[in-house]
Amino acid sequence: MNLRHFKDSDLELMQEWLAKPHVAKWYHHPDSWMHELNNREKEFSFITHFIVEENGKPFGFGQYYDYSKSGEDWNGSIPIDRVYSLDYLIGDEKYIGHGYGTKLVKRLTNRIVDETDAKLIIVQPEKENAVSRNTLRSAGYEYDAENDLFFLDVTKVDRILIKRPEPKYADQVMSFKAAIAAAKDDDPFAGCVLLDRTETYEEWVQFEKRLRKEYEDGYVPSEVFLGIREADDKVIGIIDFRHPLNEFLRNFGGNIGYSIHPEERKKGYGGRMLNLLLPVCREFGESRVLICCDQENLGSRGTILSNGGVLDAVVEDTVNMCFSGMIERYWIYL
Repeated sequence: MNLRHFKDSDLELMQEWLAKPHVAKWYHHPDSWMHELNNREKEFSFITHFIVEENGKPFGFGQYYDYSKSGEDWNGSIPIDRVYSLDYLIGDEKYIGHGYGTKLVKRLTNRIVDETDAKLIIVQPEKENAVSRNTLRSAGYEYDAENDLFFLDVTKVDRILIKRPEPKYADQVMSFKAAIAAAKDDDPFAGCVLLDRTETYEEWVQFEKRLRKEYEDGYVPSEVFLGIREADDKVIGIIDFRHPLNEFLRNFGGNIGYSIHPEERKKGYGGRMLNLLLPVCREFGESRVLICCDQENLGSRGTILSNGGVLDAVVEDTVNMCFSGMIERYWIYL
């Protein structure tokens, strides 16, 4: 599942969804919703709107916003400082009843956690909307009977950041190296900027010097970030952005590589780190980025697809980069 930012080309589809009976039952004022979406870069710029896709096919809508800027007053006795809210719908009926609502809410929640300073998320579905209320419970929200709303304490959710390397993480980076080496992965040290070939942190952070020496005329700059779990300031991953693409990267390596600490895998951290890196790529002028993975690396494929990856090609690995011998190439459009 991928959340991509809403575009003008989505307006017609959204209008169709709002007219469907299963949506109109709860979204009572379609004209108001369309007015908001048409003015999302003006008076409603405090709201972040998304189209939700599965394997490139749009099937739903989601948004989040700073509650204090909304003018709404259903928060009851809850102070509104650093409080956010969200809305969502599934427009395509084929996706109803298969767990997509819960996944959507979890994805929206992670975006709020990673992209804002929120400390609390509140949502107030109608009392008769049992499906939405159960969806929120399944996504980890609790019911506040006094205020008749659902809430999630963001301070209890792992917030993930990406940061440029700093000396205070030196020991953790070298421990990360040891953990990756011990895991004996099929594709070790992806996105780690040759960490396996360095003996000290100080040597590792000499990125340009080392990469120029290693790749000579094939050198391209690499923007390197540590994935940090804010709660304990732990390095949970490393991710890099190589730009621009040269012939080798275009065919086999891609713009982006990443590795997750073996102890922190299967928690969705890879997808969240990639999501945080994509705006950086946009700032460097990219309109799309290429990401490659081993055809048998299901975890990496899932990370790519969760951020909107579109399969471009499957190519033979003629440079011995992967275990299976076949490389999948995906584009993510920014």
